[in-house]
Amino acid sequence: MSTPATTQSDVFSTIKPEYSNHTISSGLASGLLTVEDADLIREFIAEKRASVGICTGRANMLSFTLVGWRRFIGPYKDLNMGGVYTGIDAL
Repeated sequence: MSTPATTQSDVFSTIKPEYSNHTISSGLASGLLTVEDADLIREFIAEKRASVGICTGRANMLSFTLVGWRRFIGPYKDLNMGGVYTGIDAL
């Protein structure tokens, strides 16, 4: 029985779906994210995957960005536009 050949992209790909979850888990472990923040980020990414078909790389980038933004803005469930603008100024 033959096995499929491994391609270079299978071996050396740097875009892996587990990166998104690792970023969120790290944010939770460090206290940067609340459980609600993590749930909202996961829900947002799932919605983007379903509605516009974002790729794995885009999902990873969104996760990384949204986790990183929490250093400058309040919890996502309590966030309003004023908080967003204050966070942008802090960047």
